[in-house]
Amino acid sequence: MAEDEPVDREALLRQLAELRESIDPEILKQVQQKVDNPESEPYDKKAARKVIEQFLLARTDNGAFAKRLMDELARTQDDDEQAE
Repeated sequence: MAEDEPVDREALLRQLAELRESIDPEILKQVQQKVDNPESEPYDKKAARKVIEQFLLARTDNGAFAKRLMDELARTQDDDEQAE
């Protein structure tokens, strides 16, 4: 759409209403909670942990990658604590 073309406000409002109707209300509630509380974590910790565990279990390096990952996380955490 070119910048000088008029915007059909009514059509846009209809499209927004249709989109809103198609979104799960629980998802909207979760998004609103995240917006209201920006310090909250932006992801589901349990689901993220499960995905990471599955990824690490599927590796065939006898835990070498997991060890490097844990070492790096610990180092990063130490750096963050020293910066405070």
